[in-house]
Amino acid sequence: MPKAHADLVNAIEAILQDSSNEVWTAATLQDDLDRAIRELSRLDPYTVLITLELETRTGQATATTTGALVDATEAQFLAGDVNKVVFNSTDNTWAIVDAFVSTSQLTLSRDIMAINENYEMYNRDCWDRLQLYLGNVEGYVGPNRGVEAVYYPAQGSRRTQRNFKVDDRVLTLLYDGSVGDSKQANLRSRIVDVDVWIRRNHFVTRLTDLAGAVDLVAGYAKGDTLVHMDTLAATEVIKENQEFTIAGLRGRYWVTVDVTLAANEGDVTFFPSLDNALLDDDVVTLAQSSLDTRQEDLVVELAAGRAAINMGARLLQQANDAITQNDLYNARVDSSQAVLDESRALLNRVNRGGPSTAGLYATQAAQEAATGASYGNAAGNYLAIAERAREFRIWGQGKVDQATRDIRGVRPPKQKRTYSRS
Repeated sequence: MPKAHADLVNAIEAILQDSSNEVWTAATLQDDLDRAIRELSRLDPYTVLITLELETRTGQATATTTGALVDATEAQFLAGDVNKVVFNSTDNTWAIVDAFVSTSQLTLSRDIMAINENYEMYNRDCWDRLQLYLGNVEGYVGPNRGVEAVYYPAQGSRRTQRNFKVDDRVLTLLYDGSVGDSKQANLRSRIVDVDVWIRRNHFVTRLTDLAGAVDLVAGYAKGDTLVHMDTLAATEVIKENQEFTIAGLRGRYWVTVDVTLAANEGDVTFFPSLDNALLDDDVVTLAQSSLDTRQEDLVVELAAGRAAINMGARLLQQANDAITQNDLYNARVDSSQAVLDESRALLNRVNRGGPSTAGLYATQAAQEAATGASYGNAAGNYLAIAERAREFRIWGQGKVDQATRDIRGVRPPKQKRTYSRS
């Protein structure tokens, strides 16, 4: 089982020999751990498979309806079609799907369709049936929106790795073969599935309750990207990038917007869209972590090293305080000497303040000297503590350097290859 966030913090405290948090607070080490996870992600990303669908549906408008596409023959529209592109192949015009009305009707951004005109559908922001929209991919690492490898077809003996290019938020398959129509009747063949391997940031959740359930009597349709969940923790926050799985569905999903739970439930927005329908009470499992055992050890070492370096920096600040204290000490010594000099000049004179005036001067001088000595002692203490800054920084940097070498050592070198377009 992956370690919980709190367990990793405890491991950092053990390395620092500060399990009682006398030197480092738990909150500080939690932040150090999160930074170490981000650092690991840059050097050794979390590579994960997502399955996306080419959008290749075609049809013919069965009615002329202002600002709409009506196709009662195919009746193939989905709630998830919002923001997809409709191309009128009869007169070469384009529009965006603004709303889902029914399986037979979509609302369009422009009035482009009339009865008996032909249409093609493409994914959001796309202009070709060989394209996928990646704008919803968040938390990726590296170029090409984190895409490392692409396979099409994605299933069976024909499964083949392909070349690709990424332009902003659109991935284009460099493929010369034919792609079938993705009418709903054809989807059982999975002819439109594309397996995309993406480099993402690692995560370790702070959630304490990882078991949830779908909460909607009517269920949810294929293509939906928001699900109401219950039976979760009472008031915790499900953070963006949190991974989860749903019983009966393949693949993983990621939260795209922070969700603050109330009364053990909340609306969860995620990516990719559902590849099948959901039923009420379908089990949802939130992932504990993306780290394996080796990576857990590495982030603990990284976090401990960074914590030590940061402590060294704080001690150096104390050194600056020591300089200030030493200046105050010198000022008080000078003041004490001045008072003594003035007192000495009055000892053999009849003074206006009476016979005790010289004694008062001497007392004041002694007080100035004592204050100066206290400043001097404080400065000495600060300097003694600050001398340890170098030790903390050297030890911490050694931890960081070793962990970084270990991370880099297991990452295979990248190789550029060309794959078949047929």
